[in-house]
Amino acid sequence: MIGLLENLFWLDLAQNQLSGPLPYSSDGKSDVNAGFDNVTKAGHFHLNNNSFSGAIPASICHSGMSLVHLLLDSNRLTGSIPGELGQCENLLIMKLNNNQLQGAVPDEIGQLINITLLQLNDNQLVGPLPDLSNLTKLGVLLTIISLHDYEVMCVYIKDLSNNLIDEDFPPWMSSLESLTDLSMISSSSIKGQIPPSFFALPDLRFVKLANNHISGTLDMSRATHRFSLVSMEKNNISNIELVSAKTNSEVLGLQGNPVCDEGSLLFYQKVCSDNSALSTPTSYGTDTSCSKTCPSGYQVKPAQCTCAVSYQGILTYRAPMFLSLRNDSVQVLAAALAANLSVDQKQVVIPSAAFNAQNQLLVVIAIFPSGTAIRWDRDDVLRMATILGKDVVSPPGFGPPMFQQYPVNFPAEGSGLSTGAKIGITAGSAALLLIVLTVICFACLQKRRAYEAVELSKPFASWGAGGAESGSMPKLKGARFFPYAELKKATNNFSESNEIGSGGYGKVYRGILSSGEQVAIKRAQGNSMQGASEFKTEIELLSRVHHKNVVGLVGFCIEQGEQMLVYEYMAGGSLRVCLTVRTLIGSVRT
Repeated sequence: MIGLLENLFWLDLAQNQLSGPLPYSSDGKSDVNAGFDNVTKAGHFHLNNNSFSGAIPASICHSGMSLVHLLLDSNRLTGSIPGELGQCENLLIMKLNNNQLQGAVPDEIGQLINITLLQLNDNQLVGPLPDLSNLTKLGVLLTIISLHDYEVMCVYIKDLSNNLIDEDFPPWMSSLESLTDLSMISSSSIKGQIPPSFFALPDLRFVKLANNHISGTLDMSRATHRFSLVSMEKNNISNIELVSAKTNSEVLGLQGNPVCDEGSLLFYQKVCSDNSALSTPTSYGTDTSCSKTCPSGYQVKPAQCTCAVSYQGILTYRAPMFLSLRNDSVQVLAAALAANLSVDQKQVVIPSAAFNAQNQLLVVIAIFPSGTAIRWDRDDVLRMATILGKDVVSPPGFGPPMFQQYPVNFPAEGSGLSTGAKIGITAGSAALLLIVLTVICFACLQKRRAYEAVELSKPFASWGAGGAESGSMPKLKGARFFPYAELKKATNNFSESNEIGSGGYGKVYRGILSSGEQVAIKRAQGNSMQGASEFKTEIELLSRVHHKNVVGLVGFCIEQGEQMLVYEYMAGGSLRVCLTVRTLIGSVRT
């Protein structure tokens, strides 16, 4: 049924627990089995990190589509790579890694002239790579072409690991003028000698060809620029040639080659030792000269070498256009963070930036308050969370990010008065309180019920976000506020037996209210909660939606740090079943 969303322009279902085959249309017209191939206006299919199985539909991307990102990595897809993917002329990024794909890489992949990132690693692909010399933009190809011993990345021929490719080093690779990163490791079967012209490619900075059968002389004499890493461990290299003994020797790894068995020269000892330290995380803005020790919950503020509480989180870039992270790239990211958050770049610190096993870039960020301020106020935290949650911090080559905020703790607000003033105010207040209590004792008993009613009508007051309307009642039409205790009782303390669904937002429970009414209760998880004003706006909008095909909002709850939405319960099955039956009935009538 996904194909009925013909105006959809961005589909992101990543990192869920979706399973089954990828839907496609058998005839391209049927509404019953409409699949991804009908969503022709979409530019992004982010379906990675799920449990989709079966073959990749040949029609998932065709010439009539606007698709630029196809992310199918980290699923359970089988079969071969369909050659029809070569018709996707607009495609910029394609990630098929970490599946169970078999067979050879089709020659039609060489028709993707706009591709910048192609990742095929960690599959069961075999045979030689097709000629990719026409992929002139494959210089930011962060894709891993997994070919059991063959990792190639154009522009960023990132990875062809864990596949079965047995051939000489491809001669066409020396013609990829935009190539920056090449990775072909993990017991690949690349053999022969690498031509000197390959290392002379002007933008090449990162090469991983460990665990292959490369032999002869490693000739880097024409490489006058600096590399970030040249990893050639465990091959059959018998000799090396560099511009000089110092040029790139500090980033060259030859451990496990015959050349390391021959001599005891200091130069050979250096390149033949373990170079794992070259892949350590990169940082930005940290000041190693500041030795200040901060109390728990505080961090060193590098600009002033003082202690402060920063706003922290992790940016995850799922499809970066590079395999190695250089200092200039981290500086570009820091500048983008400062610009989007409207802070000075000196307030931005990146304690760590590194790639994970899926070649995703994980960036830990810390944004410090300006000047002598010790911590951010609630409004600023909400503002930064909103901006980072929109995935706008995307410098060229980084791709769209996901942001996960670290927990934010705010101290109890104090008056800032002196001890003497506090004592005087306390004594005066106590005397006044005694007088008032003798006059309005009875009135207090009567107002208790009114006070409780007001609290129920202002559930957002408990948020304490500091905004002018943080405690005001949302303008609702039909929906009402539910106490936490009522929903807890309705779902048997949110028991697993009442759970009817889950997703990126949280879990959905079936509940029975005290009135006997059945409802569906959607409970947000901690990392998917919204700010007070955003949640309030969502409730107001949902309460106004009334349509026979839309599940109605019954109410909401925000007590005890929870965010829950209460919907009408659909006893007749899922939305898919309802739509399918309704479509079939309509077809019979016609």
